[in-house]
Parts: sequence; C-alpha cells; structure tokens
Amino acid sequence: MTIAKTLTFPMILLGALALVGCGDDSVAEKERGERSETLFSEAVKAEQSGDYSAAETLYRTLLRKDAENASAYLGLAILQQDYRENYLDAVHNYQAYLDLSPNSEKASMVRDRMESARARLATQLAGEVIAREQRLLAAERDSLRQTVTTREDEIAQLKRTLTQKDEQIASLETRIANLQAIIDQLKSVETPSPSPSEGVDRKDLTSTEVPSGQEPQNASSAEIDAIRAMAEEMKNAEDGGVAKQNE
Repeated sequence: MTIAKTLTFPMILLGALALVGCGDDSVAEKERGERSETLFSEAVKAEQSGDYSAAETLYRTLLRKDAENASAYLGLAILQQDYRENYLDAVHNYQAYLDLSPNSEKASMVRDRMESARARLATQLAGEVIAREQRLLAAERDSLRQTVTTREDEIAQLKRTLTQKDEQIASLETRIANLQAIIDQLKSVETPSPSPSEGVDRKDLTSTEVPSGQEPQNASSAEIDAIRAMAEEMKNAEDGGVAKQNE
C-alpha cells in the first residue's frame, strides 16, 4: 500500500491546515460545521476501518441530504482516488469542492490532487483502450483462423471432386477407345459385294455349291449383328466395357 493510501481524510486535512495556515475564517467555520454531521463522522470511521464501500455510501447519502457540503465532496474524492481508483469521479468531486469552497485553505492541496487524479485517469483510459484493442485483435485473429480452416475444408472437398472427375474422364476415354475398336472390327467384317466390272458372273455365284455346314463368306450379317450387340452392351456397361473386352 502506498503512503497516499495510508493517509485517511482527517490526516490529510490536518496536514493541509498545518501547511497552509488559517485561510478564510468563514470557510473554515463552515467546513467545521460540515464535518460535524453524523453521516460525515460515520463515513470517516468506515474509511478508517477499511470499509471503503460503506464510507462511499455514507458520503453519497450525506450529499443527497446536503448537496452543498463541500467537505463531503472532498472526503469522497480522496476516497475514490486513493482506494477506489475511480479517477474520473474523483476529479468531478474535487472540482465540486473547489466550486463550493474556492477560498479554502485546502484549495491548493485539492488542485494538486485533482491534477494527479487527471494524470492517473489518462493512464487508466490509455490502458483500457489498449486492452480493448487487444480484445478486438484477438477476436479478429480467431475469426481469420476459422475462415482459414473453412477454406482448407473447401479446398480438400474440391480436390476430392477433381479426383472423381478425373476418374470419370479416364473411364469415358476407355469406353471411347473400346467403341473405336469395335467400329474398326465392324469395318473389317463388312466387305463390299463385287461389282460387274470385276468380271464375275452373278449366276455363277448363285449356282456355286457350298460344302455342307459352311455359310458363304459374304453372308456375315449374323456376325455383324453379334458384334453390334456386344458394342451396345459395352457402351451401356458402367466400366466402359473393359470386363467384356477382356473376356
């Protein structure tokens, strides 16, 4: 605890009187009457016992009863500065005291304490601003991390989709190659009929005897139909006809 916090209001008041002197007798007399109030005495006792919350309540109660009690403003201001670290209210109450007792022998001491409270208030506000900015930056950092995680998940999903599409393309290319092979087979089987210029007598072809159990070589429609059926089956197969091709 600092030296300032070990000094109670009566001790500060006595020190100020010793340093400054008599001052305005009418003001001094007025303040003696203010300090004789029961609520004021109870507030001082509560402060001396360390019950600062009760002391603050008693000072405020007295001020609601007597809004021009300068001593109550001063006692409350000292309590707020030294024990509550409520520098904003301390400055306000110091100023209220000076407004009511500008010619008090304690005026110089009160101005010095008010400037000290203002300096502490500035430091306090700066610390609060820094703390607030730190909280905002931390929240923004967490938000960015969440965004990065979300984007990474999306990228992973896109990669899986790309892999699936590559597999589908490879399957389609296989089916195309298989169908092209079937088309080539069909072209090689379907031989054209000989033209009259080749010097072949159609009557000789029809009269030619075919050995039993054999079909004419140019009568391959059944084979063609079978290949076409196989091509259709391969085209409709999920694997592009790979299994059929390997049979």
